Amino acid sequence: MDVTVALLIIAVIYGVLLFFDNFFKTCMHYPYVRFLEGTGIQLKLFSLCWKTKAFNRTLLRWGNASPRYLKIWFKIGTRFTIIFFPFSLFLLLYSILVNIASSGDNASSQFVLEPVLPGINLPASELTYYSLTLILCTVVHEIGHALAAVLYDVNIIEVGANVVFVLPFAYVNLCTERFVALRPKHALTILCAGIWHNIILGMFAYLLYFILPILFSLCFHVNNGISITDITKNSYLAGSKGLNIGDTVFQINGCDVRDENSWYDCLAKTDKSKPAFCIEPDLIHQFDESVPLKHLGEGHVECCEVNKKQNICFEYLDPADGILELPSHVCLPARL
Repeated sequence: MDVTVALLIIAVIYGVLLFFDNFFKTCMHYPYVRFLEGTGIQLKLFSLCWKTKAFNRTLLRWGNASPRYLKIWFKIGTRFTIIFFPFSLFLLLYSILVNIASSGDNASSQFVLEPVLPGINLPASELTYYSLTLILCTVVHEIGHALAAVLYDVNIIEVGANVVFVLPFAYVNLCTERFVALRPKHALTILCAGIWHNIILGMFAYLLYFILPILFSLCFHVNNGISITDITKNSYLAGSKGLNIGDTVFQINGCDVRDENSWYDCLAKTDKSKPAFCIEPDLIHQFDESVPLKHLGEGHVECCEVNKKQNICFEYLDPADGILELPSHVCLPARL
């Protein structure tokens, strides 16, 4: 489904929900409002909110379970956050300047932070993974704030989650009066706790990224080509003369393909050089199925029959001072 169509459908769904929300508030005011208050659901324009106090006791129990170790944990987190804050701020400003001053091709070769925009630089097929990642990161982030708040006797009013159009995130609502009355050191600890938890989550995810191939190495090959899992419908590589789902690519025009990075490197090299293949004349005579040459315009020619979908028309390049051994164009199967 096209991204624009999907977003329009979601917008229509929000419109329908908002219509019924206003309708029930008008016609069934008391029972509907009681239902909203009981469930903690609140519907706004292009956003869905949910809040609850059901997790307050759980967070309070976690925060008071081991206060000594939690203080050490968050003290380390505060120092880490303060140390890395200037570097992250510099990287953020640098990325903004690079994205403004450079084109997309130039910026992609540099180490910069790139904002993720669903439907623009994030495929619609990955929106589910992105949403799950976002809700996980925000939940872990807010748990850090909540535990640190419990540690310094700041009341947790409620926790909740919002969905802004299609992007979800969690939050925790703390008592502002108690937070403002804290010593600056303790307030800073609460503020840094969420970032500290995200740093740990990022380190864990990065470690998992390297460990998983080792853990599952008995189930699949690592650094030994890439496997084709999907092909775009209108791709030139689709069909009998191209790639099939399940194929493994080991080389591209003599360039070894080991993993995803080498796959993109080899594809980039194909733009710099025109591919050519050395084939024995006997093999060409055996499989050649060429027909009279057809000129298609703009320099394109065709020497294969229309029904020979598995064949490709090749041009024969003979030495400048050599003897012409083969026709100028031959029709050969893409897969031999």
